[in-house]
Amino acid sequence: MAEKIALQGFSRLRFFPISDNNTEEYAVDTGSSFHVPWVQDMTRENDTSEAAIYADDTLYLNVKNWNGIRSTITVAELTLEMMGLLGFGDYNETTRSLEWNPQGRNLEFGVTFRCLQTNGNYRMMRMYSFKIDEVRETSIRTRGDNVAINAYQLIGTFANRVVDGRPGEIHDGDNMEWLDDIPAVKAV
Repeated sequence: MAEKIALQGFSRLRFFPISDNNTEEYAVDTGSSFHVPWVQDMTRENDTSEAAIYADDTLYLNVKNWNGIRSTITVAELTLEMMGLLGFGDYNETTRSLEWNPQGRNLEFGVTFRCLQTNGNYRMMRMYSFKIDEVRETSIRTRGDNVAINAYQLIGTFANRVVDGRPGEIHDGDNMEWLDDIPAVKAV
C-alpha cells in the first residue's frame, strides 16, 4: 500500500523582498526577509484568460493563458510593523503607530511556506513572485460570549518570475533550511 502524503497543515510563511525581477536576473533580499506568524489558511485560484481564434468560419485555435494564482492568506494577527513591511503604510517605532495607506505600494515578494503531510514530512514551496493588493480584517465584531478572533487577510497574486517564466518550486522532505532562502537566477 502506498504511503499517504495528503496535506493537512500550513505554517512557516516567510516573505522575501524582491530586489530584482526582470529579464536579466531575479534576486531577493534574504537579509530583509520576515516571518509572518500565526497563518491559518491560504486559498488559491488560477487566474486564466482564454481567446478563440477563428479561421475558415471555424475554431482554429483556442489559446488559454495562465496569468497567475489569485490568493488570500489568512493570519490570526498582523502587527502594525508587519503592515508597514508589507507596504501598507509607514510604521513609526517610537510612537508605535502606522501612517496607514490602504492602497498599499504593490510590493513584490518571494514567498516560502510549508504544508504538513500525513506521513510527518513536509511539502515545502518557494513562490517566486507575490504582489499584495490588499490587507484587510475579515470582520470586526464584539467579543460577547464568542471565542472567535478577527483575523486578517493578505490578498494578492502569485505570478511567474520574469527571467525564466517559472512561478515557483516544490520540495518534499524535512530539511527546513530549504525555506530560508530563494536562490538568485541570472539570464542564460
